[in-house]
Amino acid sequence: MEKSAWAELIGLRLKQRSAKEHAFAAVITAFNKLQDRLELTKQKNMHLKVENDKLKSELSSKLGNPDGTLKSSGLSAQLMEQKQLALQERELEFLREKDKLNTQLHGLLNDLHDKDRELQSRDAQLLAAKRRAAELQDEVQRLRSEIEQLRDTNQTLTDELQANQLAYNQVEASMKRLADENADLIQRWMEHKGKMATKVNKQNEEALKKQQERVRRELEEAASEPVNIHLDASGSDSPGYGGGGGGVVCLPRRLDAAMDSAHDGEVNGVRWSPSGRLLASAGTDRKVKLWAVSGGRFELRGSLTGSNASVNSVCFDSEDQLLAAPSSDYAVRVWSYADQRMRACLTGHSNKVLAAGFLSLGNRLVTGSHDRTLKLWDLRSRACVKTVFAGSSCNDLAVSPTLNDLIISGHFDKKVRLYDCRGESGVGEMQLAGKVTGLDVATDGFKLLAATRDNQLCVLDLRSRLLLHDLRADGFHIGLDHTGCCFSPDGQFAAAGTEQGELFVWSAITGSWRPACGPTSSSRPPPSSALPGTPAVAAWPPATDPATSACGLDPLNPSLTHQI
Repeated sequence: MEKSAWAELIGLRLKQRSAKEHAFAAVITAFNKLQDRLELTKQKNMHLKVENDKLKSELSSKLGNPDGTLKSSGLSAQLMEQKQLALQERELEFLREKDKLNTQLHGLLNDLHDKDRELQSRDAQLLAAKRRAAELQDEVQRLRSEIEQLRDTNQTLTDELQANQLAYNQVEASMKRLADENADLIQRWMEHKGKMATKVNKQNEEALKKQQERVRRELEEAASEPVNIHLDASGSDSPGYGGGGGGVVCLPRRLDAAMDSAHDGEVNGVRWSPSGRLLASAGTDRKVKLWAVSGGRFELRGSLTGSNASVNSVCFDSEDQLLAAPSSDYAVRVWSYADQRMRACLTGHSNKVLAAGFLSLGNRLVTGSHDRTLKLWDLRSRACVKTVFAGSSCNDLAVSPTLNDLIISGHFDKKVRLYDCRGESGVGEMQLAGKVTGLDVATDGFKLLAATRDNQLCVLDLRSRLLLHDLRADGFHIGLDHTGCCFSPDGQFAAAGTEQGELFVWSAITGSWRPACGPTSSSRPPPSSALPGTPAVAAWPPATDPATSACGLDPLNPSLTHQI
């Protein structure tokens, strides 16, 4: 086995040497032939020289022989000369041939040198090719190693893909199961919500029936008793809501009615209905209560329940049919207060909802939340149709129907922002000196009243977006982040409560304070009356009565007051 390997190796090397030297075989053969011809020519030349010398010696011997005749010697001389000439010619031919062969030899030697240089160049190329072949062989080995690694990686990834596919199938099945469970829970929750709404509506109906029965009995008792009407010097009836019809708004003169413990907790807001027949109050006891103010007292006409946390404010629609109450449970609830039935529960905010307002079209509602967003709702579909990211907590909202339902929002960052409900972005903003606590729009829809924590009320023009009046007074201090303010129905006066329990009134036309009980020489505007708590909201009834209402906010003594 080893001998055959060595024989094959020797044969291979001989073949390689033959292949390498085959290019020079013709040159070497021609060179050898020239060498042979050169040797043969040298031998012939030597032979001719010997023969020439022999002939010369013979000629000399014959010429010097006295016994020879002249004729024979002359013939011999001619013959010798002819032979000599012939030999010289042959010598010349041989010399020419020698020169020719030498020339060929030099050419062949040059070719041999060229072939040697070519051979060296090819040897160098062959060496470089061998080195390149070795490098390529190493590269092939490296690539084979990479291919093996990639195959291993591919196999690993394939295994992981199969495992992930199995896990995905399991997760998909679990997700489908959870989706089914979620749909079932939503269905059950909707059914439960419907049952709760039905229960709440039933309770409200029962309470309404009891209230109506009580009112009927009181009316029957009142009808059976005589009534004495006392007129004052001006000829008007005794103070009470709904008595005036002079068409002139007057300042509140005295405290007409007060209701202690109106709610089982703090009172967060009040609002008169557009007709002026009812006053709605919102409290931390999760209820909205409807009151009729008459004869110096508050009469409860209904209690709207269903909220799961504190109710922060309340508002009516322009058609005097719906009532909306934003709550701290991140929701807004809408009731039709005529039958006291809940019509919608709007959820979507991520923090407590602080304010709400109806647009002139009764099927639209805008809400502002502590989550720094405003949402526009469609009450027919009970869905949010637009969300605006205001960038700051919204403390109060107002809507101007005159300016195409312009939405005005007051924020914690001391800005009042304006939004067009038909557009996608804000149309402007106004910077105030303090964070905004309350807003109100005048009846004409062109003026805005804003209460701020730097103890001032600002009267702003919504068209020019300029400050018209800065309402301040000695002793006027806003004590809450949601202290409200209000215009009078004719837009001539502005009112707000203070942390001392006082109600201040200014002229919205001149910007000066207006005394509530006649002229005074003091530089401080006199408050209309001391209220039992810190007023959170002031609301002027939308009628021609010289009356206003303020909401007292005191955890120990939550109260409602009515002044005329």
